[in-house]
Amino acid sequence: TSPTFGTKLLVGTGSTVNIGGMSEADMRQAMEKAGMSVGPNFTVGANQSVLVLGQGITLGATGQIVVDANVTSSGTIPGTSAVATAHFGDGSLLVVNGNAINGATAAINLSGATTKTLNVENGAKLFITDAVAGQTYTVITGEANTDTAFNGGAYADAGTTGWKGSNLLTSSDMLTLTSTDGTVFMAKSEEIGRASCRERV
Repeated sequence: TSPTFGTKLLVGTGSTVNIGGMSEADMRQAMEKAGMSVGPNFTVGANQSVLVLGQGITLGATGQIVVDANVTSSGTIPGTSAVATAHFGDGSLLVVNGNAINGATAAINLSGATTKTLNVENGAKLFITDAVAGQTYTVITGEANTDTAFNGGAYADAGTTGWKGSNLLTSSDMLTLTSTDGTVFMAKSEEIGRASCRERV
């Protein structure tokens, strides 16, 4: 059963929070592959913030997750009037354990929260560890604003970059991740694109 969070989980500038005990080796691989310089105690750059989920979590009525270099100790973000229930800012990285969330189990379940809003800003990165071709991974479930959750628009909008393209990563270079709405992802084998040939004697 996923643990329930009824408080604010705030991950601010230069910080990494690991919930669920993901190994340091997997964490480091994900963070470095995402282009981050990892310092002592897994500190990162001043404009970066990292949340690592080794298991799924469920938000209670007053629960909130904010991963943003600009978040204050009270959970506000300068220039943002209302911070979403689950907020991932530019420069943030969410690392989820593919072994723990495959199938119907979600990394973050918002269904128990009061507002159930998701906001993924342009530049936010998502990394799914140990993804397997053909498997489906639910990163977010229970959100009530899918059509406006990605930088004010939908995941498929041309102007959104969060959790897609170069901001969507997995452990193996032989896999690609795809999604239609930015909450559920499918892992596919990367086609090599080389014609097979037979060695001639």
